[in-house]
Formats: sequence, structure tokens, C-alpha cells
Amino acid sequence: MLALAHLPDIVSPEAEPDRARLAFLRVVSARSNCAARADLFQACAALSADPVRAADTLALALFRGLSGLGGVPKLKLYQPAAPELSFDERWLLAALSAAERDDTDSLAFLLRRRIPRHAQRNIGFLLKALARAMAAEKFLERV
Repeated sequence: MLALAHLPDIVSPEAEPDRARLAFLRVVSARSNCAARADLFQACAALSADPVRAADTLALALFRGLSGLGGVPKLKLYQPAAPELSFDERWLLAALSAAERDDTDSLAFLLRRRIPRHAQRNIGFLLKALARAMAAEKFLERV
């Protein structure tokens, strides 16, 4: 059985996390705390109709969807300039990295460890779409 203490090691300690992506996610997370909760299914349905949505919209939908899930503790994300990473930030970066590499086994593992079964497909969809949006040249130019 895998101990939860090993989950942060999914993002190797030697690999410096992408600070620009992390700062972006931290800012959007703070904005999502002020927004009304969204139904996860409705958020995914709206985004799937327009696959070219901005990373802002996808990240906001992800954070709002996660906050609406019962039994899932609120993600702990630090201020954008904070040097340390929380467990939740490591999990999020590992999930985005797996989605960007199209590593479905790793992504499924990460989702199963943190997300209720009924929401895994929707959260996985949002993570994959966000990873694609963050990999786009326009996003990289903006950050």
C-alpha cells in the first residue's frame, strides 16, 4: 500500500517546479475563493464546446469545481512569490505534468488519491485542457 507521505515525491525534489505556472495557479486560486461555486458538470460542458478557452477560464473552473466537491479539503496554495510548495501545489503540478505528457496512468493515480470517483472524469478533463492551454505559446508569452 502506498503511503500518502510519498505523494509529494511524484514531483521530484531535484526538479525545480515551473514557478511561472505555479504563480499563475496561485493567483487564479485566490480569485476563485471570491467567486460563487460552480457545478462541475456544467463547467465541463461549457468548456468542451470551445476548446480554445484561455487558461484563466480553465483554472478558475478547476478551482471552483474542486471547492464544490464534498469531502475534498480545500486546496492550500501559497501566495505567488512564496518559495515553498504545499502538498496541494505539488499534487497539482504533478497532475498537470502527467496530463501534459499524456501519462493517463499517472493522472488516474493522482485523481484516485484525491478526488471522489464521481468527479474524477470531470476534474481529469479540466486538468488535461488546462495543461494544453498552459503549453500554448500565447500562455507562455503572457506569463
